[in-house]
Amino acid sequence: MPDIEYALTINRRPEDVFAFVTDPANDHLWWKSVIQTDKLTSGELGVGSELLQRCRVMGIFNLNNHIQVAEYFPPHTIRYETQSNLLPYSALYRFEPLEDGRATRFHIEATLTPKGALKQMLPLLMWTLAGDLKRYFLALKLHLEAEVERDEAAGVGS
Repeated sequence: MPDIEYALTINRRPEDVFAFVTDPANDHLWWKSVIQTDKLTSGELGVGSELLQRCRVMGIFNLNNHIQVAEYFPPHTIRYETQSNLLPYSALYRFEPLEDGRATRFHIEATLTPKGALKQMLPLLMWTLAGDLKRYFLALKLHLEAEVERDEAAGVGS
């Protein structure tokens, strides 16, 4: 059973949400604890791709996560796994089409295995992450839906 589960609806096509979420250059735009994510492997993103993600957890811990893409089925699912020294995790993102494909139900299911100081702070960590997910997913929704509004105002896609 996942330690963390959350979902929300975004008024964008699954292909658009998947493309934005799986582009490492966008991580810091919505996952606010992320400072930067770099793709370490060449070629298109897919199973086996490796990323280095620099983030700040709980505003206290700086983490460099070496992440590997374990599953990749665009535009439906992607699973990331890491063996971080402090916070190993497996995170499955699912993109479910709604409203004849005009909207997306975006889900996360994650299993965490904190180590060291984070293991001792597990209840606080889980409480913090639960609140963070709501804020981060809302930031993603607002960003992607504002993109559509800007495009419509500029007459793009009409």
